[in-house]
Amino acid sequence: MNNETNYLPIHRTKEEIEEMRKNRKMTDVGVGEELFKEIVDALNKKQSVDNDELEWETPVPFSTYDLPKFDSQVFSPTIKDMVESVAKFTQTPVDLPAIIAFGVLSTVLSKKFFVEPKKGWKEPLNTYTTVLMESSNRKSAAYNAMTEPIYFYEKDLISEMKPKIKKRLAERGAIKKRIEKLQNDYAKTSDPAIREEIKEVVEELEALPELYEPTLLLDNSTEEKIATRLQENNEKIAIMSSEGDLFERMKVKGSDQEKLDIYLKGYSGDHLRVDRVTRNTERLEEPLITICISAQPTVIQNMPRKLNDRGLIPRFLFSIPDDFVGYRDVLNAFPIPERIRNKYISLIKKMLNFSTNQPIALHLEHEAEKLLSTFQMEVEVNFREGGILHDQLKAWGGKLVGQLIRITGLLHVTKYAETASCIEDIPTVIDKETLTKALQLKEYFIAHAEKAFGIMKQNELLVDAQFILGKLLAEQKLVISKQALWQKTKKTI
Repeated sequence: MNNETNYLPIHRTKEEIEEMRKNRKMTDVGVGEELFKEIVDALNKKQSVDNDELEWETPVPFSTYDLPKFDSQVFSPTIKDMVESVAKFTQTPVDLPAIIAFGVLSTVLSKKFFVEPKKGWKEPLNTYTTVLMESSNRKSAAYNAMTEPIYFYEKDLISEMKPKIKKRLAERGAIKKRIEKLQNDYAKTSDPAIREEIKEVVEELEALPELYEPTLLLDNSTEEKIATRLQENNEKIAIMSSEGDLFERMKVKGSDQEKLDIYLKGYSGDHLRVDRVTRNTERLEEPLITICISAQPTVIQNMPRKLNDRGLIPRFLFSIPDDFVGYRDVLNAFPIPERIRNKYISLIKKMLNFSTNQPIALHLEHEAEKLLSTFQMEVEVNFREGGILHDQLKAWGGKLVGQLIRITGLLHVTKYAETASCIEDIPTVIDKETLTKALQLKEYFIAHAEKAFGIMKQNELLVDAQFILGKLLAEQKLVISKQALWQKTKKTI
């Protein structure tokens, strides 16, 4: 037997094991087997104390949460069928394509509609969402399937705009040359007539603004590029990515207020001014950004508190689905049926083609208003001491009702777009049924946010300790040598 100082006792101390060995005259192997059997029996056996039956269960770490699953029934039939088909094809939890669906709908419908549940309270239809999943979960495949119609539409727009952009560039180039010639002539003669002509030609140039290739989706772009794309695309853009680089940049730039402003104001549509050293100042009146990204849970560890205090992290809805790796039913990972895929693409394209000069206001019917007021009071109670939203979720919870109102708007428009031929066919009054579906997501998002904020507070040392604990428990042995433990953890820690 090896020196016992090289062993880590799991359930009993070395002295206790020695005492049992003496009393029972067991061998070392016998001690391990007998003690392990005792522990298993004790955990599985019901014991009675004072005639009350008590059952001891294996302790659950505070970081372990029993998270609810996403209910795809909230969506209209076309979106629901696509979400479920993508989940089956990619062998991922339905939560992943469902959250991506919110990002897609936000990209398509923001700036076209907004919800005004009460006079003076307006919620645009853009959302910030993130799915936290480990690698090898086919996140990219799910994103590609759900965002496909947007990329198709964007490609068609670019093809359509290219000749117009080329023509506009030539027109502006000719006018610029005229201005340059007039400026040279005026510098030589100081002729007032030439000066007036310069003014007229400059106005002619301003009447022909630059045209840009349409951009609907960005991957992981810098804040400067996001601001530029917003200005070029009617102050609207979406950041959709199966990677979590955005969170990494947010960590680094957590103290840079100007860098964060674009995300803070891009959520609410507030006026934004972006000053540049080498370029003209960019002024955005009502910028709206949609963010829908996925990341590994470790990406949000040690998230700077300032990001939460500034209100950036509370703007995100979180989803942390089950990890199916190792349990995927690869034999039944059937491709998305063409009928479902084509119907989904057609619906998204129809909504992309919805056109309006001003965003359309959506209001709640009377019964829906009453339901919302009751719901607001239920949420409000949770901010009190001892409530689920009292402590670390307070800032996040403050935006929960507004988030669910935005989702209500997305569900409402999609519901009627199934049969609508144009944007005017969408009713501007939201019924109680649609609001109920959205509000039922409260428990889902609260539970997932609770775990996400727990992950943010974790550090690498705690994660390493949990990993080692998992390896120890998986061995199902009372003692394990340091060498054996090292072999099982050396590739990770």
